[in-house]
Amino acid sequence: MVTMSKRKRPEIVYRFRLELLGVAPTIWRTLEVPSTFSFFYLHRVIQLALGWEDYHLHLFKVEKMKIGDPNPEWDLQCLDERDLLLGEFPLQLGDEIRYEYDFGDGWDHLLVLEAMLLAEKDVTYPRCTGGARACPLEDCGGPWGYSEMLKALADPTDPDYEHWSSWAGEDFDPEDFDFMAINADLAKAFKRRSQGKAKRS
Repeated sequence: MVTMSKRKRPEIVYRFRLELLGVAPTIWRTLEVPSTFSFFYLHRVIQLALGWEDYHLHLFKVEKMKIGDPNPEWDLQCLDERDLLLGEFPLQLGDEIRYEYDFGDGWDHLLVLEAMLLAEKDVTYPRCTGGARACPLEDCGGPWGYSEMLKALADPTDPDYEHWSSWAGEDFDPEDFDFMAINADLAKAFKRRSQGKAKRS
């Protein structure tokens, strides 16, 4: 564990590029997260930034370590994400973290550490500073199912068009990305945790 001196240290913020693998065109986000956040809070940031509904199991992989929710009911053999802070790992620029969500559909994400920054005054963290394209819908069948869905939605003559259009709904736009809405969701979710103070749940 990291031992903190009594003198308050400058807040360190990690900037990650988050990419959903196996989907084209690329779905990505740039996220800035306090180094004092636990992996559980990083999980919550990812869910909100992409638009997942947190219905399914998830797991982080950092080198050979597996980090997640070791609930015995789910039989996940992993370190407890609520007890591990990002800043407790010797992360270097360019290091990668894998994040798996929904083991059935198999959504695989890659986080790359792009920068380690001093927190800006009057900026609310965590925050999203960039990205592209909407998150796939829950339970659509993973990258392959989502690809088939987009193919059908693009062609009203496709035999699966009615099925997928009914599933997705009229409001679904695969190109939609609204970082202001994402940041509003992040601010709401972490409103009681000012930058750097959300260490453990």
